[in-house]
Order: sequence, then C-alpha cells, then structure tokens
Amino acid sequence: MIYCISEQPIQGGSLPELHGRREAVYMDISDAISLMLTFGIFLIALFTYIDRNNKRK
Repeated sequence: MIYCISEQPIQGGSLPELHGRREAVYMDISDAISLMLTFGIFLIALFTYIDRNNKRK
C-alpha cells in the first residue's frame, strides 16, 4: 500500500483521494502491473550485478 504523509500538493496536481482508516491510495491495474514490472527488472539487474561481481573473485 502507498501511504500519504504530507498535506503539501504534489507536483502537477493535488493530493490523491484517500480511502479507509489506513488512508491507502488505490491504484489502477495498469499502475500496479507497471510497478511490478519495474520491480522485476530491478531485481534482474541486481542479480546480474551480483553475479558478475562474484565471478571476478
């Protein structure tokens, strides 16, 4: 979940509409898929970096 801490406006607009007691911001399906793909690509890059550095030793 994404939590909103500040009351200051975000660049290019206002704060998102908050729901529920924990004030979680709901995401569209496309945003969630994009976030998962980005995290997956980050993990692949991290594992590749670790693997390349371990082979040199």
